[in-house]
Amino acid sequence: MSIFEYLKLPDKELNIGIASLILSKEVYPNIKFKKYLAIIKKLSSEIFWAVGDRTDPEYHISAINTCLFRKNDYGYDMDDFYGQKTKNHFLTGILDTKKGVCTSLPLLYMVVAERLNYPIYGIHAPQHFYCRYYSPDYYGKGKPYISNIEVTGGGGENPDVFYIEDMKIPKKAYKNEVYCKTLSKREYIASLLVGNAAVHFKSGNTYKAIKYLETAVKYDTNNSQAYHFLGNLYKKLYFIKLKKLDSLKDQKLLITQNPHRIKNNMYYGNFPNNNNTTIRPQIPKARTSMDILNESINNPNKFSSVNNSRQISILINQHQQKAIYYKKELEANYAKVNELGIAPPCPKEYWKEYFNKVQLDIEKDLKNGKTKKVKYTVNGIEYEMDILYLKRLHQLEEKYNDYFEKDK
Repeated sequence: MSIFEYLKLPDKELNIGIASLILSKEVYPNIKFKKYLAIIKKLSSEIFWAVGDRTDPEYHISAINTCLFRKNDYGYDMDDFYGQKTKNHFLTGILDTKKGVCTSLPLLYMVVAERLNYPIYGIHAPQHFYCRYYSPDYYGKGKPYISNIEVTGGGGENPDVFYIEDMKIPKKAYKNEVYCKTLSKREYIASLLVGNAAVHFKSGNTYKAIKYLETAVKYDTNNSQAYHFLGNLYKKLYFIKLKKLDSLKDQKLLITQNPHRIKNNMYYGNFPNNNNTTIRPQIPKARTSMDILNESINNPNKFSSVNNSRQISILINQHQQKAIYYKKELEANYAKVNELGIAPPCPKEYWKEYFNKVQLDIEKDLKNGKTKKVKYTVNGIEYEMDILYLKRLHQLEEKYNDYFEKDK
């Protein structure tokens, strides 16, 4: 079953783990589902027995963190800050190497949580994913439990305002739920198609990349970054068509300006040679109409039929229709981006600087014999909090207060 067929299934039949393996197999056709499903089952079983009968969300989160990051050593690939390794964006890659990036780490987290039936969902941030534990009626009377999980940071909590500040999320995009929205399974699976689209684009298959992106925005309708990517691909095809049209129009002009010479050159072989004499006429060999068209396009100074002008006119019309379609599509996708809003591209050095800062803080603490972090335990859960965390949180909540105000 292809991912396109899979996304047509009813909501209750969708499974993030299976969908992500289908996407992996499209890039790595030799993988075996059984191998990876066994690893997922093993990880989930470890967490299940560690949790026991505990139902509190904090314990669920800490159990997953302990299993993945402490006992099994899953973590960020420090040799791939820029996300250049294709395998790091797929579930099979992180299960093979235990290293991933901000696409595969949250994916693994959700696949394990899904098997345990924990309400953990995927969230968009600019060129980034994180998770959210969301239980809509945990406290009763419709009062939810909500906690963001920054999986690249070992599963720590990171409120929305931190992403808004650090990743420069515009108010418009936040209000339109482009970012920081709790994604349904279908929306999240659709968002994963963008990764496959990128792989196909890099391999030169622009049309296949477009198919993946169009499916992604069909189910994940607020995915501004997917619309932007799609607009860029249509823009590329549009300019290719314009270049082709220029070549064909030049060819037609050359034919119509001197049809008599073209006829003689075609049928009698009277092509000038270096001695300024006439070469012996040759009988032309049989060729298909496609051969004739290709020769006339690729070799402007050599022609194969007196009918070239009419044939090229037909070809020009076909390319014009395609160019019009591509222009319409690129404009529609860019208009959608403008309507929804989009954050600026994440700086290239963002993740490298992020992890370097974490490492420097640790080294300073060791050198000075003190730490900015406070450790404490509540209900069997070990917490670690930066003493500046709450201060920064309050400052950012005040700064971005209008982001969270309900529109009148």
